[in-house]
Parts: sequence; C-alpha cells; structure tokens
Amino acid sequence: MRGQRDYMVSFMTVEEGPAVRLGLRAGMPVAWMYAERRYRFYDDDVERPRTRIVAALDRIVNELEGREHLVGEEFTVADLTAASLLYPLAWPPELQHGLPRPPRWEFGEGLADHPAVAWIRETYRRDRPPSAAVGQLSRARRPPRSPPASRTGARRRRSPSGHDARRPGPTPRGSAR
Repeated sequence: MRGQRDYMVSFMTVEEGPAVRLGLRAGMPVAWMYAERRYRFYDDDVERPRTRIVAALDRIVNELEGREHLVGEEFTVADLTAASLLYPLAWPPELQHGLPRPPRWEFGEGLADHPAVAWIRETYRRDRPPSAAVGQLSRARRPPRSPPASRTGARRRRSPSGHDARRPGPTPRGSAR
C-alpha cells in the first residue's frame, strides 16, 4: 500500500469532508514514515504473515467439513470473527460505509478462488443484513450530536483534589466518616 496514498486516504476518510481528506493526504507521507519506523514495515517481513493467512484459510475449510458454519448449525461468534478478520480477501458487497475497493493486490487476487474466501462471501451474504450506514448522509452533513448525559442526568463535579464530589474520597488515617 506504500504507493497507494490516494487509496489509503479515500479508505480512511469514508464519510468525511474534503478538508479532512486534504489534511490526511498532506500528512500521509510523514505518517507513513513514522509507521515504517515504529512498526518495521520491511519487505523481508511480508512473507510470514502471508503464510499464516493461507494457513488460516485452510483451517477454515478443514473446520467447516462441508457445513455452513464453523461451530454448530447456526451463525456464531466463530463465524463472525473469521469472516470479519479476513474480509479484505473477499471484499463482499455487504460491507458497511461503502468502503472503496482496493487497488490491484496480487496476494489477495491469488487467493480469490480459495474455498474459504468463497465461504467469507457467502457468510456476509447470508448472515449480514444490509448496513444502515450505506447511503446515509455523510458526517459532514449530519446535524450535530447532543452531548451524552450521565446515568443520573447530573453533571459530575470534581473537588479541588480531583475526586468526584458525589462520591466520598479517601479518608485520612485515623478519622471516621
């Protein structure tokens, strides 16, 4: 994705306005340099995760044993976890927020015909209802949200020492409440 700055910006700013996109596009080179140094994105480190992804896909196929679901006869957290972690390989149309399709990705394209990728697509089709987020107004055009109220409806007051004024604070040693 290093050479795909425009894609990264469009992916990260879905439902954002032009000012946010412009700011992210301007800051992307610096952010990418920081990420490379902080998280060691080197070409030599790429093959190991790819091998693990293929092993995960193979395990899904083995666990399914011809069934629709990984555990039992109904959709479970196991199906949710596997399908949601590996969705970029399938890029199902049921994704929320209208995420932009990634540019050419040789590794992902090479796995497009894997049976587990077909299972991911089918799981999204069968078990994920259409997202209410797709087609909604962008955040830039939505009315502002009201601030969340606390459980009691009262605002918390802090004492000068930083304690919540509604809760008793620590008592000095030897004193009674």
